[in-house]
Amino acid sequence: LDAVVDIAAVLGLPPAEVQDTLTFYQFFHQDKPHGKVRAFVCRSISCALRGGDELLERLCHANGIPPYGTTPDGELTIEPAECLGACDFAPCILANDDLLKNMTPEAAEAELKKPRARAT
Repeated sequence: LDAVVDIAAVLGLPPAEVQDTLTFYQFFHQDKPHGKVRAFVCRSISCALRGGDELLERLCHANGIPPYGTTPDGELTIEPAECLGACDFAPCILANDDLLKNMTPEAAEAELKKPRARAT
């Protein structure tokens, strides 16, 4: 909560507006730490029709974690996302700042093992 108050003061906004923004967007986490890699698996209609839900399920199963879970080593957090804005490349994953396009479960598992800049 201190950070919300500090941000509000810098921006000249009421803390409630900052809190509203913080809780609206799924990319902001305030309740728990996340892995070095945050993988958002798109599940919007285009991605869902091309296997996005199965991709999310397979990645979670392969890493032994539920959706929104983090691996015990703290390397990877897998989260569903509503839309990544890349419908022509469905199914896709946003891994930190990298958009992974036309993913299969096998390709996604390999991509998520590659080193990436740390998630913020």
